[in-house]
Amino acid sequence: MSVNRHIPLLTLNNIGQHCVFQNESIETLNNIHLNIGQGEFLAITGPAGSGKSALLHILGCLKKPQEGQYLLLGESIHNQTEKQLTHTRSKHIGWVFSNSNLIDRYSVLKNSMHPLSVGLWLKQNEKKRARFWLNFVGLNRYAGHRPPELSKVQQQQLAIARAMARNPTLLLVDDPTENLSDNDTAQIMRLFKKLNQYGQTIVLATRSQMLASQCRRQIHLLNYTIHKDIVHRPLNFQADLRAYA
Repeated sequence: MSVNRHIPLLTLNNIGQHCVFQNESIETLNNIHLNIGQGEFLAITGPAGSGKSALLHILGCLKKPQEGQYLLLGESIHNQTEKQLTHTRSKHIGWVFSNSNLIDRYSVLKNSMHPLSVGLWLKQNEKKRARFWLNFVGLNRYAGHRPPELSKVQQQQLAIARAMARNPTLLLVDDPTENLSDNDTAQIMRLFKKLNQYGQTIVLATRSQMLASQCRRQIHLLNYTIHKDIVHRPLNFQADLRAYA
């Protein structure tokens, strides 16, 4: 994973969002200003209904901001067509959810290749990439198994491998340890830290302050806007690489 930590990955300027419920406009984001550099590991925290999911959906290009500007690698998301947005998501965004969203009838290997299946997914280099990430998360020997045969933590490991098979610019993680034990949670967080230490940019939405404190940086949402921006550990690329040399 190559990374230039001096180039901003994304910028949000004065982002606002609302939805309509029973003919009433309800605010979901207000006056969001945020810069995320390449190689950051950012936690988004806040009480229920504070805007965590709405912000994650904007970052993942699932929704365009109704107010303000979102720049991803210097390109404005606002003016993109639906076809362009689909391309942006496919090229730049990886997702890991609390529900791993695996396909039970597919093998572990094919699940990890699923994002690559639009096109010639049977090419050997695509298989090699999928196997690389299965090995990275510790599931290579389960390649022929199916998701129901895996434990909950292994299913999340597979979801991480599938997301990383895209080689995403930005990995978005939505409450990934909600259904896991403390030991399994620690195992998943170690994977995210290792990915980040190799340069992967990660944004993790969580209700757990314990998880947030393990990220490099944390923004806390309150009343649909950023209430606090806390740096837990500054970026130190060379030290990170030495840790896994």
